[in-house]
Amino acid sequence: MSDNEQFIDAESSYSKENNTFQEILNRQIRRTSDVLSKELCLGIFLNRETGKTTQEDMRETAINHIRTTKTLMNPFIKDKFGKDIETIEKELKDFREEFGKKPYIIYGKGTFKNSEILHKKDSIAHSRLMDYTVERYREIFEVLILAYHKNKEEIRSFSQE
Repeated sequence: MSDNEQFIDAESSYSKENNTFQEILNRQIRRTSDVLSKELCLGIFLNRETGKTTQEDMRETAINHIRTTKTLMNPFIKDKFGKDIETIEKELKDFREEFGKKPYIIYGKGTFKNSEILHKKDSIAHSRLMDYTVERYREIFEVLILAYHKNKEEIRSFSQE
């Protein structure tokens, strides 16, 4: 090993951390809240440590964080909360299908269906769909937080098993 390399014992590091399910879920909710508090748009970010710039769509990042939170919360999404999330997801799916059928005019190039150009991240259609999608995912996150608070005791006991 060179002078600037370090050996990290993953086992001892992991055992020192507080990794109960509740703590992991709390960290994920905190990270998701941090992402949602940023401006949700396509942006270019400067990494001050490396000096490199990266392009990241914060809307996609927010959606991915909410999906991860939903995955962790899955055992606790019941009754009304599960139905609320299903309703939002169905509305989102229906919107995407309808949105994909609408015509999109590019001057000088012709008329296309939105579904033909949605994969192009610089298109207005993609941006509009992402804006709508992230707003619906915010609603899902709100439901997840309500489910978290309602099931806090169950989550705590799940952590102790």
